[in-house]
Amino acid sequence: MTDNIKRAAVIDIGSNSIRCALYAFDGESYSSSPKKLITTRLGEGLIESGVLNERAMRDTLDAAATFAKEADECGIRVFAYATSAVRDASNGGEFVKTLAAATGASVDVLSGEREARYAYDGAVGDAGGGLIDIGGGSTQITTQSFCTSAPMGCVRARDLTKGAASLSELRTNIEDALECMLKLPKLDEDRWTGVGGTITTLAALSLGMESYDPERIKDAVITPDSLEGLIEELDRMGEKRRHHPLLVKRHDVIICGAAILAYEMRVIGAKEIHAADSDGMEGYFMHIAKSIL
Repeated sequence: MTDNIKRAAVIDIGSNSIRCALYAFDGESYSSSPKKLITTRLGEGLIESGVLNERAMRDTLDAAATFAKEADECGIRVFAYATSAVRDASNGGEFVKTLAAATGASVDVLSGEREARYAYDGAVGDAGGGLIDIGGGSTQITTQSFCTSAPMGCVRARDLTKGAASLSELRTNIEDALECMLKLPKLDEDRWTGVGGTITTLAALSLGMESYDPERIKDAVITPDSLEGLIEELDRMGEKRRHHPLLVKRHDVIICGAAILAYEMRVIGAKEIHAADSDGMEGYFMHIAKSIL
């Protein structure tokens, strides 16, 4: 390895999935391996129980240990961070200790604001504009002068609306919850970027993808009208969503995530969303490359 190149593996421990990528920084720009993702639903049931469930913790530990071992075999230092599920669960602190033992790395538990800022740095950077990030357990809306986070992502929204008898009732329940959590002003931004599994999956569907292609995602533009069309199409699909290649792991949460996006676009006045594959993982790596490595 060249001594002046900084390398690290970043593990993102989210509420819906755990991801990992290898990064390198040469002092001017960074490169990365494709992101690996394993769906573990760490935030599932958190609204009702207040704790991380045993099955999800076990699956997350297994995934984290596998990712860390692969990085170690490449001689690359591992950094891990956790987001909404871990920071909100009453047993999150104990789980972090177990994660650290499994990966050999300390686990940085991000506040909602730090999560938002790293995503902004990774997806928007100096280009400016606004960012919407919808994860499994939380949603963030960020501009250069505004930042807010709320504990409502696609997994929590699914748990919240389990008893909904119709799409209309599901959306009303989600919107009522978001209205209480988020006091959003109109935000006058010329360009809005969207990140997180909900938005990138919706973007892929809008482009007619059968398998996810991160290089094509940047070509997707989601408008309020096109989003409503996607929501209606997904609702009509019903159980067939299980069999769509892009929705196998997300079939039961995608409409909830889309409902969150529709509400936020309407309230802040976003006319369109440009999807991005770069997100908080890239932002976090840039942070450690500058301050730690």
